[in-house]
Amino acid sequence: MSPTLLFVVAGAMALLGGAFVAVLARQGRPRDAVAWTGLALSLGLFVVAGLLVWIGRQPLAPPPGTAGAPPAAFDTTPRLTEREMDAPAPDFAFTLLDGTTEKLSNLRGRVVLLNFWATWCVPCLQELPALNRLQAAYGPLGLTVVTLSDEAPDVVRAFNERTPLATTNGTVDPRGPLPDPYRRTLSVRPTTYIIDRAGVIRSFGVGASTYEAFEVLLSDYLQPNVAAR
Repeated sequence: MSPTLLFVVAGAMALLGGAFVAVLARQGRPRDAVAWTGLALSLGLFVVAGLLVWIGRQPLAPPPGTAGAPPAAFDTTPRLTEREMDAPAPDFAFTLLDGTTEKLSNLRGRVVLLNFWATWCVPCLQELPALNRLQAAYGPLGLTVVTLSDEAPDVVRAFNERTPLATTNGTVDPRGPLPDPYRRTLSVRPTTYIIDRAGVIRSFGVGASTYEAFEVLLSDYLQPNVAAR
């Protein structure tokens, strides 16, 4: 029985017991067996009501076979499915800050670090210097770092004027035809995809990372030109 139902039953029994006591109180001290029985019944109702309240306040027992298991929790972290990982990266178009349109497929033949960020995202801002360093260090060896936001172009352009980025920086329309998994993972920033020269998604990460961690992830796909250093 649910705790709520137990409390309702206990309340009803307490009210009934109170009604018996009120009737007996008007008659004075119990003088016969009927009166004493009524008093005992009233007290019994109060005792049972108190017991039901105590039971209702106890934690529910876990389902069979789950004793000792940690409590379930909602996990809202976006993930890639098995069919999305190590599969061709879906193509899409994005707008560069100069207003021209670029497509992901145009970068085929290069290793792409595709990063979704936003100017309001503090971890994203902390990560940007590492992305600038990666582009400067490995761009000549075949790496293109693409940083995309779904904010208004004017917002990203104003940010870039204050803090110039060395990356291929642009925007995507949040209402546009952005395919999954990119659209799905926009729920968390920053998110990063590593796409090899053949256009296949090889790695996916949520949250800010470091220059050294990115370097390790990229080294296998920049080979034989470079090893992580």
